[in-house]
Amino acid sequence: MIFKPVSDTDTTRPLMPDALAGQPTLSTMLLSWNASVDPQSGIKQYKVYVDGIPNQTVTTTRAMVTDLQKGTAYQFEVSAVNTAELESGKAVLNASTSVSRCIYAL
Repeated sequence: MIFKPVSDTDTTRPLMPDALAGQPTLSTMLLSWNASVDPQSGIKQYKVYVDGIPNQTVTTTRAMVTDLQKGTAYQFEVSAVNTAELESGKAVLNASTSVSRCIYAL
C-alpha cells in the first residue's frame, strides 16, 4: 500500500464560486457562475442546491434546474468541491421563475 504523507493532504476548502446568475423560464432556471479555484488539489465538481436541498452535481459552470413552479421565488446555491472532497461556501441567488410567456404580435 502507498500512503500519502500527512503534509500532502489537502485540508483547505476551495474558493466559493462567484457571479452566480440565473435565466428563468416558466418552470426552469439556467444557472451560470464563474469557475472556482483550488490551487492545491483542483476542482472536481459543483453542487447545486434549491431552497437548501441538494438538486444536482455538475462538472461545468452551468446547470439547468427543472421542474420548478411558475412565478415562484427560489433560493439557488452553488458550491465547489475539490478532489479532496472538501466543499466551499455557497454562492447564493434569490430569483423567481417567469409568470407567463411573452407573446408578441407583429
